Amino acid sequence: MSTPWGKALDQANIVRASFNDLDRTVIKATRHKLRIPKEKHVRKLIIYTHERLGPIGDLYQSLLKRMEQPDWIIVLKTLIVFHRVLAGGNTRFLEDLTHRGNVFPLSRFTDMTSTQAHQQSVFIRRYSSYLEEKVFAFREMRQEFDKDTFSSKGLTIEQLLTRIPKMQRQFDALLATHVEEVCDNIITINAFELLLKDSFKMYCNLNDAVLNILGIFKNNNNNNNNNNNNNNNNNNNNNNNNNNNNNNNNNNNNNNNNNNNNNNNNNNNNNNNNNNNNNNNNNNNNNNNNNNNNNNNKYI
Repeated sequence: MSTPWGKALDQANIVRASFNDLDRTVIKATRHKLRIPKEKHVRKLIIYTHERLGPIGDLYQSLLKRMEQPDWIIVLKTLIVFHRVLAGGNTRFLEDLTHRGNVFPLSRFTDMTSTQAHQQSVFIRRYSSYLEEKVFAFREMRQEFDKDTFSSKGLTIEQLLTRIPKMQRQFDALLATHVEEVCDNIITINAFELLLKDSFKMYCNLNDAVLNILGIFKNNNNNNNNNNNNNNNNNNNNNNNNNNNNNNNNNNNNNNNNNNNNNNNNNNNNNNNNNNNNNNNNNNNNNNNNNNNNNNNKYI
């Protein structure tokens, strides 16, 4: 809950920053009042990122001063302004943040002025961790997964395996911002609205990347199965050819053996016939000789 002391302190800061239009706008956008940042002040800061031609780091320095306040209302509204500028501002502002170390030094932020302040402090720490992860993802990939929808088609497995862990880590940081019993004021509800918008595009991008990598693995498995089938078919064809060749060789050998056997049988038959003829001739000769001898004896 806002206090008169906080309001008076903000008014004093506005007077003190009257000579600097940027500081004055930042203070007005994050005043100690339990209401969301005024749209006209936020729009002015977003336009500043587009129109600024020189270095843009002075905007971060002005917002950093507000994050260093011990008041949870001021700090939470500052994070909302950061979120709005990152979503609608020039990318040059996000690029400037990537050259810094710890952009949101709120890991130990605690406001113990009330029970509500303590609960909101937990949410502020987790909200700042998500925004830090958003800056880190852009530093690594040069893409805002929560701002635009990206198609993962055409990317290699290596590129997808590099992208998906960064997206998953940012998405996990967003889911971790859920804290019980903190949505009891308009400022926190406004912060959750921004987180919800981020979650839609982040989920679409993460889902698209996962489906694409699963499709690549499926295609690779199908190609491997086709190659295995082709190899098996080739092996079967080779085995069939070898079997056919062996059968042909066996048939040729059997034919040759049969021919040799036939030739041998024919030769044997011829020899036997010759022997028989010779024997018959010899017998005939012997008979003739005997007949001649008998005739000679008769004459004697």
